[in-house]
Amino acid sequence: MAILVDREYRKFLFLMLEAGHSVTPSDEVDQAWHLHLLYTESYWDDLCGRIVGRPLHHGPTAGGSAESAKYVDWYEATLASYRRLFQSEPPSQVWPSSEARFADADSFLRINTRKYLLVPNPMSWVRSLLSRWRSKNRDFGLSQAQDR
Repeated sequence: MAILVDREYRKFLFLMLEAGHSVTPSDEVDQAWHLHLLYTESYWDDLCGRIVGRPLHHGPTAGGSAESAKYVDWYEATLASYRRLFQSEPPSQVWPSSEARFADADSFLRINTRKYLLVPNPMSWVRSLLSRWRSKNRDFGLSQAQDR
């Protein structure tokens, strides 16, 4: 998966330069971008200075519903430009739908794992099971209705 994310991060950099509009990364690509930003010489001197020839800034969201809507729009435009420029579908393992991309955006936290024990939320597991069950039963219900 790391190799795929690295490849998609490079494609995202290309999209930043060629899409012709503001772009928004998937969460996985954003994490790769954050990691690259930590290596300041590699990011600013090599990538921006020598390869691209201009700065590629990463700006945080100001928060709120208007900002959320803006980033959903930008993400949708990014996916459309991906299809247009690479003439292929973005891999769903790295580029999920906008609904999936932003579904848990307000739930992410930075945690000190020396102080806190992280325990999976059982409701997350239950919701996942219910979603899969509904999806299978919806498909089954449609085929049942078609047989009548």
